[in-house]
Amino acid sequence: MKTPIPTATQSDRRQHTRNQVSLDCTLHADNFEISGRVVDISEGGAGIRLFFETAEGLSAGINSITIDTIGKIPATLRWKSADRLGVSFDRNPEVVAFLKANGPSQEM
Repeated sequence: MKTPIPTATQSDRRQHTRNQVSLDCTLHADNFEISGRVVDISEGGAGIRLFFETAEGLSAGINSITIDTIGKIPATLRWKSADRLGVSFDRNPEVVAFLKANGPSQEM
C-alpha cells in the first residue's frame, strides 16, 4: 500500500522516513476546514495535496488534521506551495500504528 521515498541527503532535515500513501484528510483551522489528500506521511508529519483550495493564502492557523483510517491529531503548518502543504505533528500513537500496520517506518 505504501512505498518508502528514497533516503534523504544531508541537506534534508527530516527525522523520519516518508511513506507514500493516498488518504483523504481534512485540515482544521480556527475558522475553516480544508479538504485534501495525504500523499506522504511519517511519524513526524505529512505532505498534503489540496483538492480545490490553494495553499498560498493559508496562514499558520492550522491546528489539527483528520486523516482517514487514522483519526484527528494535532498538527502545525510547516510549508506551503500552490496546491500542496506540509504539516508536522508530534509522534502520535495512531500514526505509528498505521505505519507499522502498513510497512516498516525507520528513522533516518
